[in-house]
Amino acid sequence: MDITVAGDAVERELSLISEAKKDAAIKVFVSYFHNDQSDEELWKTLEAHLSSRIRKGAITVWHVGQC
Repeated sequence: MDITVAGDAVERELSLISEAKKDAAIKVFVSYFHNDQSDEELWKTLEAHLSSRIRKGAITVWHVGQC
């Protein structure tokens, strides 16, 4: 799945959360097999796309890479 599409899906889901539940956090788990330059670029793209939500604490991102 394209990282932007995934990020947009998360943003859509967040917009559907009622005002009463906006304090609830979403945990995003990112896992990849090869720890190479393309993975770093994808991670930076995802992080940039969700950065405002990450800074607000609405999203917690866990990411694990394997060499």
